[in-house]
Amino acid sequence: MRSSSPSPVTVLLPCRFFSISSTELSSAGYRGVDFKFVDIPEDASIVINVSGDGIDFHTGWRFWWDNTDIGGGFSQKESDAVRKLYSSVAQKIMWNFKDATNVTIRGGVANEGTTDSKITTDDPAAAMLGSILVPKGSFESHVSTNGRVYVGQDFMMYNPTKAYTGSGAGWEGGTASVLNMDQERHNLPWNGQMTANCPAIQWNKANSADDSLSGTTWKVYGTLEAAKAETSSLGTITDGEFTDGDDGDNGTIKFEGVAKSAKYFVKEFATNSTEYTKVNPYIYQINTGADEDTHTTIAHVFDASGAEITGTNEDKKLTNSNAIINEKEDAALEWSKVDASDPTKVLSGSEWQLQKNGSNEAYQITDFTKAVDKVTIQYNGVDVVAGGISLTYNVAVDLTAIVTDTDGGTDGVPQAVKWTSSDPTVVSVNDGTVLGLKNGSATITACSVADSRQCATVNITVTGAPADTKNTTTFYFKAGSYTSDNTYLRYKIGNGTFTGTTENPDVVLKTASDCTDWLSVTISNPGLQELTFLFHGPNDIAWYKNSSDKDFTVEAGHSVVTVSNHAATFAAPSDCSTGGGSTTTGTVTITGDSVVSLGKTITLTATPTPSSDTVTWYSGNTSVASVTAGSDNTATIKGLKAGTTTITAKTPSGATASVTVTVKDDSTVGVYFKKSAVNSKWSNYYLHYQKTANYWPAVKMKDACNGAYVVAYIPKADAHRGYGFLFRDSMDIETGNWYGANGENTSGGNFTFWNDGVGMHIESNSDKGDGVPSGCQATQSAVKMKVHVSAAVLQSDKIRTVAINESDGSNADASTTVYACGDAKGKCDMDTRAGYFKVIDLADGTYTLTETVAPNGYTAGGPYTVTIANGVASITNASESAITGNKIPNARNTGAILWNKVSSDSQNDKKLGSSEWKLTKIESFSWNANGAAQYTEIAAEQQPSVTITDCKLGKGNTCSASDGQSFYDVDPVEGQFKLEGLEWGTYTLVETKAPDGYDVDSTVRTFTFGPVTGSDGAGQWNSNDVASTTGNTTGAFTTSSKDYDSSFFTFTVGGIKNQPGVILPGTGGDGDMKIYAAGLLAAVVAIMVGLLALKAKERQQ
Repeated sequence: MRSSSPSPVTVLLPCRFFSISSTELSSAGYRGVDFKFVDIPEDASIVINVSGDGIDFHTGWRFWWDNTDIGGGFSQKESDAVRKLYSSVAQKIMWNFKDATNVTIRGGVANEGTTDSKITTDDPAAAMLGSILVPKGSFESHVSTNGRVYVGQDFMMYNPTKAYTGSGAGWEGGTASVLNMDQERHNLPWNGQMTANCPAIQWNKANSADDSLSGTTWKVYGTLEAAKAETSSLGTITDGEFTDGDDGDNGTIKFEGVAKSAKYFVKEFATNSTEYTKVNPYIYQINTGADEDTHTTIAHVFDASGAEITGTNEDKKLTNSNAIINEKEDAALEWSKVDASDPTKVLSGSEWQLQKNGSNEAYQITDFTKAVDKVTIQYNGVDVVAGGISLTYNVAVDLTAIVTDTDGGTDGVPQAVKWTSSDPTVVSVNDGTVLGLKNGSATITACSVADSRQCATVNITVTGAPADTKNTTTFYFKAGSYTSDNTYLRYKIGNGTFTGTTENPDVVLKTASDCTDWLSVTISNPGLQELTFLFHGPNDIAWYKNSSDKDFTVEAGHSVVTVSNHAATFAAPSDCSTGGGSTTTGTVTITGDSVVSLGKTITLTATPTPSSDTVTWYSGNTSVASVTAGSDNTATIKGLKAGTTTITAKTPSGATASVTVTVKDDSTVGVYFKKSAVNSKWSNYYLHYQKTANYWPAVKMKDACNGAYVVAYIPKADAHRGYGFLFRDSMDIETGNWYGANGENTSGGNFTFWNDGVGMHIESNSDKGDGVPSGCQATQSAVKMKVHVSAAVLQSDKIRTVAINESDGSNADASTTVYACGDAKGKCDMDTRAGYFKVIDLADGTYTLTETVAPNGYTAGGPYTVTIANGVASITNASESAITGNKIPNARNTGAILWNKVSSDSQNDKKLGSSEWKLTKIESFSWNANGAAQYTEIAAEQQPSVTITDCKLGKGNTCSASDGQSFYDVDPVEGQFKLEGLEWGTYTLVETKAPDGYDVDSTVRTFTFGPVTGSDGAGQWNSNDVASTTGNTTGAFTTSSKDYDSSFFTFTVGGIKNQPGVILPGTGGDGDMKIYAAGLLAAVVAIMVGLLALKAKERQQ
């Protein structure tokens, strides 16, 4: 062989380069090609650059190093000197088929064995020494290789012809080799230092102080779109593992074999840290050049949606040295809800919206009040079993943690958990998504964030991973009486000590997962050092050694050892596959929609390279979405349960692509309104409902239930317990008529949804319920719903100022996405005490905290400003005053009572003016030391009372109090009364002066506002009503205990009757008594005239 200049593979000196053409390798007319190297320095590396394409030749049986034939150095029958030289030479040589798209190396030919039928034309024992590089094409091997194999396309191992059927010791039956040596892979490293045609990309991981962080797992993508969708990754790489081109677990990650002049996008999958738990959400772009260098410059940074991040390195989550930052969990925000009148009383049941200023994402925070009792891990919707889960390498599965209380329920129990892996180099976990990184086992743990003492675990076993040809050796073993779980391997690495001690026990062999009839185990062997080993049964008996009854020995450089018939070879059994990085060829991508509606299907298409590859599909959670393989590498995905799951496509060679599929529940619920509540007089009906804290869309309603009702359908997810709604005859929320919780065109609260995801039917302000009116149809397609948005401002007692967005979307609230606790991006209340809140992992910044649902009986306050600086949170109110102790107060709702003064004469429908009343508070309200409601009788001489006179200014005018009176009639219409601002407590109302011409109704009527005695506010409340009667009187007031409704604070009595009476007018005015007096006088005159006429008649007679 002649020396040449190096191209395109270079090595560091000392080295020897040779160039030959494909024709020089031709074995036509010969049994094969033999090789001889002479005068090679002992410390030199060798590169043979082979030009030409379509290379196809047979190897010979002989290989000379100077004058020594080392071609049989694979055999234990050779001398130790030849065997060591064989291994040493193999590590010097690199065959570089630099131009070829196809290379085939066939086995040896031997036809001398006619007497024993050992004739072969393609014997794999005629091994090829040295590493093989086919950078532009595929390699088909018919022989054993002694070195690494690098290909640009496919690596195929093929032995089509059986040469001999052997029997006896050492023979396994039919074989392609007359020497009983089928193909073996001896993965000896090349001792040259190579810069191949492909460059690499590299990045560093650190904390904000620029201290390196090791052990992280990443995915590399070829496009920004793929990185955003987290699909079609080019590879998964873990710091310090065999997938990392930088061998150290040191915070430097290197991805090799990338293209020149290309763009790559890296995104962190898992931190694999218990301290720096926050996965960096950004996407980092690294470009390669036209050279073969390792490129480290981060060209661009994008957020998860693909928007570029500009500004400082801090904005980009980069250190000053451009290392990508991992952060610890951020600050915790804590607050409580208290009664403004009694701050010792903590209030339960409020709900909140927390939004960082400038962000289009917000968090719905609900007051969780139940303690955590148990955590359960589910896989595919079923509790995991004791045996754990078997995981296929690089195929993600989605685990779910269910957190329950002592009754086994989840309602009111915070569901957030923290996931960890006992060995993140084997199995990584990110928010329940588990990915196998190499063969082995690890324990996944999920602990409740609210109560870290409550945890659940599951054991994960990973199989099918490529062999870590740098650091592990896999043993295959078969012998008659040795069985799985009862066979052990004792070994030592290099000059170390044997296993078999208490500190370092022997390892157990199990049935191989990738083939039958073989036992297998993989051990850690850093750098593939020399091994000495033997096998045994339980209790150190039944020792199994080599044919010489000695320990087996394996030279350095072997990642696979197969033992049977007391002999060791260095390739997996013919029916087994160890994977291996160099055999994972080609790529696969997934296209198609990633959102599917509940009960519906979508189609995904996998595109493998080469196109002849088939694809196997996997669903990470079959309870969320099923996957059914179709023709042409397609798959049908069906949504089974709302949530997300990972769908993976995998080729036989190990190329994978994944996409996160979201199953969306786009069903709707109806809100019904009975038109008779407004006497069916409106020409149009609109539902205005609270979608987020300050976004109220309007939906036009249509006739339903044979025209008796109107209905509006809204997304099921928008019907949220405690959120408000009302009806109007206009899309504009400021004009026209409205109907709310207190009736038509009356001030007060809105209606509220009673339960999540359930519609409502409103018969009237006092008659309402869940679901659908009897006899109505409840189904509606979400796509038929049209939502209109007005530009008005809503004023109510629940929400002081609620902006309704412009239809052009100019108000950012319309585009705000609100995440609930159960959502992957959601935040939860981590304090299970009623009325106490704790939200964790909040970054520094300014937030707005809005109360969307107040505790029962209270008015929502705020909004409040939350400032987090250096991990410390503070809360201020609208006047920028600090909230002491973060105890946010709520003012109690006050009561109102309305009545009309009417005649008992059914023929008189006019309201009667000029009556007077006395309102007296006889019991005061307070919370006792246990937080329960109590009412205390007020001494008679201390009972506050006030005289109520009828305001008669007329409709449209405003009534006012006289002499600072606390309560007065605010209804300007004569004969109509309304008292507002009544504090919680018990009152009496009695008429003290009747309308002119009517008798006084001296009935003392009693009513109460507030929770029932003994209730904590979350239970029942006092509801006032009027007892039904017949005749000329109005019934007494009644008070009963009912589940809370905001309408309890508006007591609408109706008419209180007076019976007509003959009473002369009092001092100060004639009133209507002139009429009665005149009538009486006329009657007397008529009687007197009649009597005089009778007397005159008698005299005449």
